[in-house]
Amino acid sequence: MDKSLRRFVAEMIGTFCFVFLSAGLVCSNALAAISWPPTSLSPAQFTVIQPEPGLLGISLGSGLIYAGCLAVTLSFARGYLNPVLPLALWVLKRMEAMEAAAYIFVQLIGAIAAGGAVRWIYGFNETAMKAARLGTPYLNARMFQRDTIGLGMLASGIGLEMALTFVLTFAIFAMLIDRRMVDRLGSQRWPCVWVGVVLAACTLVGFNFTGAAMNPARWLGPALWQRTVSSLQTLSPFQDHVVYWFGPAAGALMAAMLYSALILPDEEAAADATARAR
Repeated sequence: MDKSLRRFVAEMIGTFCFVFLSAGLVCSNALAAISWPPTSLSPAQFTVIQPEPGLLGISLGSGLIYAGCLAVTLSFARGYLNPVLPLALWVLKRMEAMEAAAYIFVQLIGAIAAGGAVRWIYGFNETAMKAARLGTPYLNARMFQRDTIGLGMLASGIGLEMALTFVLTFAIFAMLIDRRMVDRLGSQRWPCVWVGVVLAACTLVGFNFTGAAMNPARWLGPALWQRTVSSLQTLSPFQDHVVYWFGPAAGALMAAMLYSALILPDEEAAADATARAR
């Protein structure tokens, strides 16, 4: 396979794995909560045995999934499994427009395929699919103490996704893009672990409010497939879509610009410009 094509295939597969596993984790948690406890246990035993991962399990699992997928794909590609990262790198002139567009395209395709896989695998239990919304991040009106989604709630959701994505992008720039850290650690594998830890912490903070997507592909992949589930169609899965486009994009751009302006050395930018010229 051509080397230039290989990186985009790797990015698509990596995004598929990340979205499929992270959305599947949310669905598995809902399925376990619905199916548990079995009738053979007494009420006293219910408080001891709890099979569902819960918020902590989802957060840690999401971080581990992202770290693992990054560690595998960064040897071939540099899209970081998130459309807002190529966008930020293009704005900073650290990536060509066509390359950034290609990364975003394959990421979205991989995410949509992952959403279809989740829909197919968990389709046997519509109650679980409805409870988890196919693993799609969404604005939780109850956490905002609202009955419906209004402009104020959308603004709050955008602000939270912006803040969470800012933290994650800042960590990615520090650990994976700033070559000083990579050179100091001698590999990109350990920095991927720390980025995964940051994503887990962000998920722990924001999951109950917005699902802590921090990634348009993570939202879009399963969201599109909600239209194939009759019980989910009434929930208007796209009524909060602006949160997952604008919030992560704005947060990533702010973090990228701040890191590049204040922390990233000038020689790093010069080296990138030389590499692009080749």
